[in-house]
Amino acid sequence: MIGRSSLSSLPFLSDARRGRASSYDTSGGNAEAFAGEIKGFTGVDDPYEVPDDAEIVIDTEQHEPEESARLIVTRLEELGLVGTEVAA
Repeated sequence: MIGRSSLSSLPFLSDARRGRASSYDTSGGNAEAFAGEIKGFTGVDDPYEVPDDAEIVIDTEQHEPEESARLIVTRLEELGLVGTEVAA
């Protein structure tokens, strides 16, 4: 397995529509940003710049969470960043 530093620099895009992304927000930050209580919030009043070099792109409208996770792990395996062995 390659170290954590390799994973921390891996370009990744989780493409979630605004409503769906807000439904994942457990801290309330999205609601505060939409209410104008937080300024400079990416995707609300600060533009989101889609990476054009993402190694992994997940469209959350097309895949349920379990399928998204499988796609991510499969791609990490293809890149040699995680092993394919299963722990007992």
